[in-house]
Amino acid sequence: MKALMLAFPGGAEWLLLFFVLGILVAYFALILQLWRRPDVPTNEKLLWTILILMAPLLGVIIYALFGRRPSAINRSVRQ
Repeated sequence: MKALMLAFPGGAEWLLLFFVLGILVAYFALILQLWRRPDVPTNEKLLWTILILMAPLLGVIIYALFGRRPSAINRSVRQ
């Protein structure tokens, strides 16, 4: 009976499942966005990826504060 309950979560378990899946999708999207940037050298991409994976919350906060540089399009619009 316990195995059946674990196979079909109800109530709060569904909420937790969607929350965790949402976080995983956000981390995957962030790492994918990082690796698609041509202006960042590969070694920096690797270091950011390791930081994000090893310390997820702290890594994302540090990347959001210091890792994002204005793109060439944004720089040309500002000038």
